Amino acid sequence: MRKPFTPGQGKMSEEQFLSSGSADNTLPRSKPKTESYKAYSFTLPPASMDSIKRAQLRLMQLGGDNANRSDVVRAALMLLDDTSDKELEALITKAKA
Repeated sequence: MRKPFTPGQGKMSEEQFLSSGSADNTLPRSKPKTESYKAYSFTLPPASMDSIKRAQLRLMQLGGDNANRSDVVRAALMLLDDTSDKELEALITKAKA
């Protein structure tokens, strides 16, 4: 429980302030820490957005789970990991055109 503030206390040093908290941060986590995600912002042309929408529609027609744009981009990145160096170069050249 917090101690009430009394006007006669005066100012605390930074160290006193930081160590005066009452929270118990020593308790173990109830579940393991999950991988954190980082938000990125990038620009895609309308044709790329259409490709993502087509992939989402295909999944719905197949009866699969709904996929958001991030799911589709992550799946595409997995495919890039499996391509050969030559294929990767060709795809990047095509993407820049």
